[in-house]
Amino acid sequence: LKDFRKRLREAEEVEDFVAEGRRLFTASPPYELTIVVSHAKRRKICQQADKRARYEKEDVVLRPSQDLGEIATYLGLSLRCIEADYNRGLVKGMWYTIVEMEPLTLEETIQRHGEDEKRRVEPSLETFGKKLTRTEAFTAASVQGATIEGRVAIHDLDNPHMQNKSVLEMATGRAVHSQNLCFLEKDGRSTTNARSPPTLDGAGSASDPNVS
Repeated sequence: LKDFRKRLREAEEVEDFVAEGRRLFTASPPYELTIVVSHAKRRKICQQADKRARYEKEDVVLRPSQDLGEIATYLGLSLRCIEADYNRGLVKGMWYTIVEMEPLTLEETIQRHGEDEKRRVEPSLETFGKKLTRTEAFTAASVQGATIEGRVAIHDLDNPHMQNKSVLEMATGRAVHSQNLCFLEKDGRSTTNARSPPTLDGAGSASDPNVS
């Protein structure tokens, strides 16, 4: 992965690196994060993950979301703050996990330097709806500096914006290990699942949330 990024930084043409990346980086779904170009694609992936959660999870509570519409919330759901609310303790770009449902309590996923415990916040229903969203997908512009321990997929690789050398190198670097990274095919499938097209079943669960 380090060698790939180094060569990419020094390259003049990116197209060959997209093809090489699809051969090298083939982690299978599900992905902790899918990196895309457009907010429309991001919302679609998150909404499909939400449909799957309603079918698979127990004790789901539906709550409003300005970003995605009504979403299912449950213990362990990962959320990200898209707009700061310092009165409520929400920090823009911070990732949170739901640790209590009543009252709704979120815990920061990173323990701050010098503190003994991870901070917790209790957002109001209005704050939750306006400030938080699911984390299955984000635009490349929103993940700079993030380090993802789980599996990461890069979508929109045929889009000229993603083929910008700096953008692609940055997106590739969000994964910690090469085996956790996948360069998706144009239709949103991983190379290893290229013969199994993603679908939504009748119960509303997505067999693969990373469709195009």
